[in-house]
Amino acid sequence: MPHFTTMAGAAGLALFGTGALIAPKTFAGQFGLPTEDPVALAFVRAAGARDVIIGALIVASQNDPPSLRRVLTFSSLLGVADAFSLASVRGPRPQHLVHLGGFIGLLLAARFADG
Repeated sequence: MPHFTTMAGAAGLALFGTGALIAPKTFAGQFGLPTEDPVALAFVRAAGARDVIIGALIVASQNDPPSLRRVLTFSSLLGVADAFSLASVRGPRPQHLVHLGGFIGLLLAARFADG
């Protein structure tokens, strides 16, 4: 079951990233960023592209548990970085909790990665 959950999470991360690439204004609002600011929209697109790549890395590492654990562990730190980066510009907001949730989810997936 952990393998299925990890791969489902990877697919979700890639879909989330794709959504940010396609509809950055929607995702900017969900992150507590201004929806008409070109810099904010660029950040959202960059984060979306990064999430698609991380999702692909997780899938690519699925048959190599040590690599999978490393990808998941290091990727989890991005959630903390995102939350603090956004809070430093806009102040802490409830929307930033989703990034901390991503941190916890990826770290738990790393802990329970097959191997």
